[in-house]
Amino acid sequence: MRDLTPLTLPALFLAVLGIALLLRWKPALPLFVFFTAFVGMVIIVGAFWHSITQTPWVLINIPFGAALLVPLTLMVRHKRRSRISLANGH
Repeated sequence: MRDLTPLTLPALFLAVLGIALLLRWKPALPLFVFFTAFVGMVIIVGAFWHSITQTPWVLINIPFGAALLVPLTLMVRHKRRSRISLANGH
């Protein structure tokens, strides 16, 4: 049997973050985007690293890492649109 007690704090944090996102708490979105982008980049860099040292089948992980970068691109696009609309006075 494995001891999962080290995962209680991250699980609690992610549960609170999920509830904050459901309640549309503004500071929760950048936190969510930061963590998903971080995990996505770790997966992509790890896939490249393991493909160099071990097997190229690890490159299958790159689309999974790229999918975790989608919230970052959506947030950047939304911020640019809101800045443009504020500059135009709309």
